[in-house]
Amino acid sequence: MSDKKLKVLAVDDDMINLKLLKTMLMKTPNVSQVVEAKNGADAIGVLKSQDDIDIILLDIIMPVMGGIEMLKVIRADES
Repeated sequence: MSDKKLKVLAVDDDMINLKLLKTMLMKTPNVSQVVEAKNGADAIGVLKSQDDIDIILLDIIMPVMGGIEMLKVIRADES
């Protein structure tokens, strides 16, 4: 089993859910950092500026860009 600590991107438009998710994830021994984004468009910006994200947890229904649309953008980007 690897000792690698994970960097998680949490994406949700509900700030209460986002804070609860971050609190829970930071109590997990293999999570070192949780980066927050309030919608899919913000998350895409985070992914472009931080290439060391290991896991993305996202809400599917959000304003600006929802989770499904965000996944389509990520999959279309070859980098």
